[in-house]
Amino acid sequence: MAIDGTYKGTAKSMMGSADCEITLKEGAGGTLSGTASAMGINASIQNGTVSGNDFTCEVEGDGPLGHMTLTIAGTVEGDRISGTIAAGRMKAKFEGTRA
Repeated sequence: MAIDGTYKGTAKSMMGSADCEITLKEGAGGTLSGTASAMGINASIQNGTVSGNDFTCEVEGDGPLGHMTLTIAGTVEGDRISGTIAAGRMKAKFEGTRA
């Protein structure tokens, strides 16, 4: 599918910048699977959905700030990806390219 692939980029928040990586795999019926590494959490995607070039998912795990659930929403356009990563009230914007 059009969004399938591994993307490497940078997430920027008020706390600074950090590397991030996400691997996306679109499944039947608009489901999304894969893995994500952001904000100190490396985990499998949960509750992922795809609609055209847009996607949303969650990643849950233990990071430097304790146990968190990250909500990731983004768009893939060609080999570029961008969107937001939210953890509670904290939000970061991310952008990157297909690896």
